[in-house]
Amino acid sequence: MLTERRMRRARQLIALAVSCFAVHAGAQTAAAPQHDFGRTPNVISIGYGVLATPMSVLGEVMRRDQILARAATQQKLEFRFHPFEKGVDALPPLLEGKLDGAMPTDVVALDAIAHSEIVLLGYVRQSFSSVVGQRGSSMAELKGKRIGNAQGTSGHNTLLQGLAGVGLSEKDVTLVQMNVRDMQDALLTGKIDAFAAWEPTPSMTLRQHPARFSALHKQISPAYLVVSRQMSRENPEAARLLVASLHRAVRWLKNNRGNLDTASRWTRVAMFTFTGKTPAVSDKEIAALTRSDLLNIAGAPLIPANEGESNSALWRSFEFFRKAGKLPADMSWATVQSSFDAEHTAHVIANARRYKLDEFDYAP
Repeated sequence: MLTERRMRRARQLIALAVSCFAVHAGAQTAAAPQHDFGRTPNVISIGYGVLATPMSVLGEVMRRDQILARAATQQKLEFRFHPFEKGVDALPPLLEGKLDGAMPTDVVALDAIAHSEIVLLGYVRQSFSSVVGQRGSSMAELKGKRIGNAQGTSGHNTLLQGLAGVGLSEKDVTLVQMNVRDMQDALLTGKIDAFAAWEPTPSMTLRQHPARFSALHKQISPAYLVVSRQMSRENPEAARLLVASLHRAVRWLKNNRGNLDTASRWTRVAMFTFTGKTPAVSDKEIAALTRSDLLNIAGAPLIPANEGESNSALWRSFEFFRKAGKLPADMSWATVQSSFDAEHTAHVIANARRYKLDEFDYAP
């Protein structure tokens, strides 16, 4: 957990971090769930986006990991997993030290690196975020149009870069801030002309209305398992247990189709519990997205070796937002590179039997 001095510093930075992408003072946001973060060194709190696949699937699997729970008890630790609608929602509590870790997309991870000290421990998604609009239209034709947006998210990142590619900026459109759960209905009823979102919302909308809508712009959006550098340094075994749980979850999901089907059902129930609405995405779609965006990626959940190099998806987002003035002027790519931590993962992989990477025990 953060020291009091670091907590004060984090609070000073939160307004800047969250406002980096703010565009409307009256933005609609999801009601904040009541989280019991613990706030003691032995409680390790991890946030995940319950409406974002496959992070939602991983969160639902890892929070049921009984091997993790038993290992934590032996270390006098407790792991708590907290659902959020989107990754950027977990940023303030991560900076405040209420959360010890999260599963943010690249744009949120960059914001966290800019305003705190975090380390990237694993790869939890390589997916597309998309701008969805009327079939037959183009990004250039969005000028003056109303676009559903969730500020600070991978969808917002994709929208900004897509607009820039045709010589536009967010000043040339009307951004309508809304929860991702409401975007499809708003598009169908004409409240907005397009929306920018992450999976599964774009695929779900295009599947259900292929004659009306298409993806006007798509962009790779990686996501990571991150923890605070302080937690990683002061309690390295906690970080290793978390890494082990991530690797165990991916191996279990790959082990047979029934496991992925089970996890997809858990995830859909979690989506319903969080929103109070029956998810439009099916168990089958959740499973398919989890396969394509995580399980079929060679080496995952290991962070790709070239992720810290120039021209990676993370580097491209870094360069775009640095040039746009949405990251601190003195932030360098070297700062981002220093956030990659392979030591904990290497230790866990080298001691696979000790960390029971191929043993599985998940609560219903």
